[in-house]
Amino acid sequence: MSAERSGPPGPPEPPPAPDTVQVMDTGAQPFLTRAARRAALESRPDVELPPIAHVTRVIGIPATVIGALLIAVSAFAGETVLAMAVLLGSLVIAWGWPRAAGLPSPKGSSSVLALTSLLLVGSFFAAETSPYLRWSSAALALGLIAMFVQQLLRRDGRPRLAESVMGTALGLVVIASGMAYLPLIHVQNGPEIIACAMVAIAAGTSADLLVRNALIRPWLLPLSMVVGGLASTLLSVIIGAPDIPPAALVGVCCAALGHAFRRLLAPEAGSFSSQGQIATGLASVALPGALLWALYELVVR
Repeated sequence: MSAERSGPPGPPEPPPAPDTVQVMDTGAQPFLTRAARRAALESRPDVELPPIAHVTRVIGIPATVIGALLIAVSAFAGETVLAMAVLLGSLVIAWGWPRAAGLPSPKGSSSVLALTSLLLVGSFFAAETSPYLRWSSAALALGLIAMFVQQLLRRDGRPRLAESVMGTALGLVVIASGMAYLPLIHVQNGPEIIACAMVAIAAGTSADLLVRNALIRPWLLPLSMVVGGLASTLLSVIIGAPDIPPAALVGVCCAALGHAFRRLLAPEAGSFSSQGQIATGLASVALPGALLWALYELVVR
């Protein structure tokens, strides 16, 4: 009598859960309606920012205004002058960004940001015809490679590695966005569009003066948007370009982004230092560059 052939052994059974573990049946999980989820969110305590976030930046506000006016004037002076102004601002951002963002390796991060600034401006001049930023992606990629190499060469044990990489990468984004002002000088009414955006960013800093007032603080962003839109519209009427609707849109959007970025870095203790305030103010001027280019391509043109 032949023995019965047994099939291949099946997967082992998982060990039973201890008696102390309470397992909820899938069907027993409560279903929350939208109203219930909204009520649960509203019942959570509001996140309170540190007091340093609500202190007026007496250095950062003038730095923002001066940086914006410098870009506006340089836009009418020609391609080379604007490129040098953008490069100067980028190098200043590279100098102060690690302090503003609280990065653990400030010298290395500043070196990476400064090198990327030079590469980006050089790539703009290397492209003699449109599209003028066709080599910028390669320059930015080299900056990213330099960022990771710099992390590998750190000799401090690489504490807060992820924070250092993320902060330096954000600095690269800011500097790269500032380069988007350069090709706008070659489009119709390009200098005027840049000037409207810069006036809006500068005017939007007036909302920063009210940051100590707890009642007005939730309305600072709408206030900066209104003031920036009005300033941009007024300038467009004075200089005759661009048209009022796109000028108002440019002013509202650029002032909003600049204000939101300054408030984003406000809780960081290093952003209150003189070095951090200058870098934060100039960064809020550079970051709307990519947004301004998108607005031109989608709306203004």
